[in-house]
Amino acid sequence: MLKRERDAKQKKLDKLAFVLGYGVFNTIQDEASRSREDKRFNSLRSMLIKMCSFGLIDERDWSLVQDIIFAGEKNAKSWLELLTKSLDPKNEEFIQIERFIQDYLERFSS
Repeated sequence: MLKRERDAKQKKLDKLAFVLGYGVFNTIQDEASRSREDKRFNSLRSMLIKMCSFGLIDERDWSLVQDIIFAGEKNAKSWLELLTKSLDPKNEEFIQIERFIQDYLERFSS
């Protein structure tokens, strides 16, 4: 593949990443303003938490996602409590998600 073709393909991927990221950000902000009964994307935040927890989003970028998902320490603890009730604490999924939330709580309390 020619360098010009690779650059064009990379430019499209960069633009797609920007559009998707901006769309997710706008959706989260919109959802936060809606009542619990009027939510349209209930699992979007859960998906982002899982994406970070399993390495699909690099750990150095977690703070960007955490700041969008969690409205503060109380909210992060509520997420952790919810996930503790719904997942087995010995399960690898729970361990990774707990690590992601604890990372935020440590950063928040610093």
